[in-house]
Amino acid sequence: MTYSPFGTRRYSKPTYFSIEAYGGQEKWKALADKCKARDQYTCKACGYVQNKVNFRFIQADHIIPLSKKGTNKLSNLQSLCIICHKKKTNRSRKRRGFL
Repeated sequence: MTYSPFGTRRYSKPTYFSIEAYGGQEKWKALADKCKARDQYTCKACGYVQNKVNFRFIQADHIIPLSKKGTNKLSNLQSLCIICHKKKTNRSRKRRGFL
C-alpha cells in the first residue's frame, strides 16, 4: 500500500491470480464442472442435491481463496449451493470489515 501526497490511500494491484491469468473463462468453467461432477452436484455445506424439480444452482468455491494464496487446483475447490456460497462470502466480507 502506498500513500499519496493528499493523504488518501492508494492500493496496489492484488498479487493473486485472476481467472484471466489462469487461462480464461473456458478453462475455469471446465474445472468448475469437474468439481461439481466430483461432488455429485451436492452442496458440501448443507447437503442440497441439485435436481430439475427444486432447482438451486451449485457453484464451485475456493476453500482457500485466491486472495489468501489459494490455488485453482481441483483439491482446493468445493461445491456449494448458491445460498451457502453467498453466506460464506458474506462471512468473509464481514470478517474483513466490509459489512
